Amino acid sequence: SRIREEGIFRIPGSATKIQELKIKFNNLEELASIDLEVELPGKFDVHVATGLLKLFLREFNEPIMSKLIYQKMIETQIKDRKSGVLEERLRNMRTIIADKNLMPRINRLFCAYIFRFFNKITRFASSNKM
Repeated sequence: SRIREEGIFRIPGSATKIQELKIKFNNLEELASIDLEVELPGKFDVHVATGLLKLFLREFNEPIMSKLIYQKMIETQIKDRKSGVLEERLRNMRTIIADKNLMPRINRLFCAYIFRFFNKITRFASSNKM
């Protein structure tokens, strides 16, 4: 699994290949015509894939989490830090993210997916050094 690759998010991928992959992902017709499981592993290394993810996150027009959500999370962390119970802090953060009045559904789904992914990355911290 490439998730164990040392420096998975630190080591930059080829800028040329990142742009090439970005073009493919932005062109739905071209994306639909290629077999990602065959083309990606052979042509693009993990650092290109993670570079594309970082570029994707940087290019959002609006933040995934609003300033209000950010402020609520900071307040929760400050308040909950006193208790020292990590599970309680995480539960309170999940409650904020799940609040349908604070964040659009697509943003909540994206956060759930990306947080699970980053959690998986951290489970292999001893090998990927992340």
